[in-house]
Amino acid sequence: MQVERARQRNRAHLDSRVLELATADLGSLEVDAASFDAIFAINVNLFWVGPTTRELGVVRRALAPGGRLLVVYETPTSARAEQARERLAAALAAERFSPPDVRTASPTLFCCVTRPG
Repeated sequence: MQVERARQRNRAHLDSRVLELATADLGSLEVDAASFDAIFAINVNLFWVGPTTRELGVVRRALAPGGRLLVVYETPTSARAEQARERLAAALAAERFSPPDVRTASPTLFCCVTRPG
């Protein structure tokens, strides 16, 4: 549903091939090395509930030099958002990503921007 909404909002970018949207199993995703300037992960619970070595390895390989990973979550409560931010930061640190720049829109909605270290 989110991808379809993004397609509708970004039709011109898709038609000009500036933007590509996809839904995929990140752990088994096969893409060319250094092929993305940015990767968006929206409400991907894996990043804060489970081991992420394989998935963040795929992200590291897929990002072009200077590329960014943007992880966005909207949680039901502010306490859950804080828990997600803490766990996400720990997972990123364990996989040698930069400390995330956390941007919040509300107590329950946030975005972490990071780069491979």
